[in-house]
Amino acid sequence: MSKKKQDGPKILVIDIETAPMIGYFWGLFDQNIGLEQVLSDWFIIAFAAKWYGSNEVIYMDQRKKMTSENPLVNALKLSNDKKMVKKIAELLDEADIVLGQNSKGFDTKKINSRIKFHNSRAKRKSDKIEIPSSYKHIDTMLLNKKHFSDTSNKLEYMTKTYNNEYKKLDHKEYPGFKMWGAVMSGDKKVWPVVEKYNKFDVLSTEEYWDNIKAWDNSINFNVYRDEEDTVCTCGSKNFKLNGFSYTSVGKYRRYKCKDCGSELKSRFSELTLEKRKSLKTGTVR
Repeated sequence: MSKKKQDGPKILVIDIETAPMIGYFWGLFDQNIGLEQVLSDWFIIAFAAKWYGSNEVIYMDQRKKMTSENPLVNALKLSNDKKMVKKIAELLDEADIVLGQNSKGFDTKKINSRIKFHNSRAKRKSDKIEIPSSYKHIDTMLLNKKHFSDTSNKLEYMTKTYNNEYKKLDHKEYPGFKMWGAVMSGDKKVWPVVEKYNKFDVLSTEEYWDNIKAWDNSINFNVYRDEEDTVCTCGSKNFKLNGFSYTSVGKYRRYKCKDCGSELKSRFSELTLEKRKSLKTGTVR
């Protein structure tokens, strides 16, 4: 059987929702909460994910485990998120690239912590969650900070300002913290709101990345393709020569995509061997 050609990287768009911690405290401002004051730690209550370009949104949550109106009782039952974490780990293992909003600083680190937690309690090797293979990361919040100076780098502002189809939801039925409070208090009517909110985070993040991906060339998408023709991140093969790009030791042809404006450069230097040999790149002091 001939191997199927790879026509691009597998990009997983992902967003997780976590439960709030429950504890004792005496004030609302500038508090230093000690570990002995924590009654219930955080855990994952839901996640949404999709393969970039696919119409299907994968979603899982813990609504079936809710049986009480007592937040502490629910926290005890919901904190066993191993099945969900295992599914997330399997998706991450398939991905070449992970895409998310603040996902590099929050989502993937939180996922790693839950994998570590469950593996530390596994009695047998077969009970452990397999650690995902390495992947590249695209964080829309970091890209926005790097390339733009918008009023806000929050997903709510970025998607409501620049997206046309999907914008981050504000869950008006349960404004602010009320949605998370309703989850922990056993309100079964809140889960459809959580699901829609979680899915829209993924859909709006994907659309926003489409708006800004031409500005970023930190990942060479062509290495994930078996075909020899150069293909832009947007899928176009329509390029024009756009001068040269210079480094301290090389001169490279620079190309611009005629469809989205993304920039690529040639791999090999245009400098002659003699010129490269004659280059002086710095002063030794």
